[in-house]
Amino acid sequence: MNKKRELAIKIISEFEELLSCHNIKIPSSDREGNKEEACIYGTTYYNLEDKITDILKGFKEKPKKKKIKVGFSEEDLNDLLFKGRTFDWNFNGVDIHLFNEEFKE
Repeated sequence: MNKKRELAIKIISEFEELLSCHNIKIPSSDREGNKEEACIYGTTYYNLEDKITDILKGFKEKPKKKKIKVGFSEEDLNDLLFKGRTFDWNFNGVDIHLFNEEFKE
């Protein structure tokens, strides 16, 4: 099951809990009159699940942040921090520019 559908099911579950607290059952031709039937039942439930899933598909997930560890020799770090040297390079398609803003010659 994909994440969007799982989220749709969780959303419906919250609404079912609210409806249950108010003793409300959404009418459905699928109902058989059993006491255990959910507040949103049968075709009504599945149509709602599909519609919510479709809405969620329109939202992009936040991109995961990538952590990059960068190692410097003590000499390089001293150059960067104390001598005003800058470092420019491309790491896996990401342009990186390191500099010390406080350095003034």
